[in-house]
Amino acid sequence: MVDVREKLAQLNPSSVRYDVLPSGAGSTENPYAMALGFVPAGMGRDLLEYLYWTDGAVRRGAAIYQGIAKVAMGEWAERMRRHADAGCNYGLAESLAKFNGDRSEATTRQRSILQARVAVARDNLWPEKLQDKLPILIPILLHTMKRDKEVDTNEKRAKLLGMTEASYRQTWAPVYEWMLSRMIDEEQAAARAMEQALRNEAA
Repeated sequence: MVDVREKLAQLNPSSVRYDVLPSGAGSTENPYAMALGFVPAGMGRDLLEYLYWTDGAVRRGAAIYQGIAKVAMGEWAERMRRHADAGCNYGLAESLAKFNGDRSEATTRQRSILQARVAVARDNLWPEKLQDKLPILIPILLHTMKRDKEVDTNEKRAKLLGMTEASYRQTWAPVYEWMLSRMIDEEQAAARAMEQALRNEAA
């Protein structure tokens, strides 16, 4: 199977267009550029371009950053929502128990479970000022995906983020690790979609 990542690196800036559908049989267009056009728009295709297409970062750097930032802020908001929901559920149970004077074992046990869920959701929260660090964190993530040794340790990443390694490990490492895993998954899915487009074209 052709490694689509290697082929992307061979494209020149004029090979890829997104405003037209790929041509039909007999086209003289680059087949790899055509296959890239069938990859769904999103962070995966953005990363595929950024990492392996020479001019991708230059031509679409802002769009790539925006796509990654949108995913990060969406996950931040979802974790905030889960924490708020857990707090509401616990608060409601606590209030009802007090109103009814209910001190039964079953009610006490249920309140303990709900309280524990609040603690778990709180521990899973991302830093409140996530947006302030994204202009540094996203380039770190991109350089990690390029296997840049300048960002290959917690100590180096902490220094770039302007904090101690201990603070980084406690607060920002979970964000970095979640985002990196998501970015790798998205890029791999985009590469598979491009490979499938090439197979369909060859059939």
